[in-house]
Amino acid sequence: NGLYPILEKVLEQWAYLSPVPVEEVHLPPGPSLAVSVTLAGAHPGTLAMRCEWEFAKLLSECARGEEGGEAEGRDAFKELANVYCSHLLTEWWGAGAQPQGNFLPHWTGVEKWPVESPDLSSNVTCEGRRLDVFYWGGIPEGAGA
Repeated sequence: NGLYPILEKVLEQWAYLSPVPVEEVHLPPGPSLAVSVTLAGAHPGTLAMRCEWEFAKLLSECARGEEGGEAEGRDAFKELANVYCSHLLTEWWGAGAQPQGNFLPHWTGVEKWPVESPDLSSNVTCEGRRLDVFYWGGIPEGAGA
């Protein structure tokens, strides 16, 4: 769908990870992280990501080049959300797309995400670790293809 090609590009270029799409919609049981970005202005929407803790640790290791702890995993996951959101805006609405207000990722529980089903979702694993991406909001024509 429209989320996966951007996710693949960001993971490969930023973290040197190759994502593999998966069909299961839900994370396996266990500890996880969740972050969301609320977009306002001309392109309102919500982007949310969640991952297994092991994915955050892997992401930190790939981004830093060395093993890190819990704090580094959290930082790396939040930075992934920031980089991904920037790429999403650029791919969908062009280089001049600027949301209004603060569009930095913030930690959320999934209970604070929109109640309705997302307009788009992408579920992947990287080296066996799970990442889910969800988007609620307006989608440019052709972006959801």
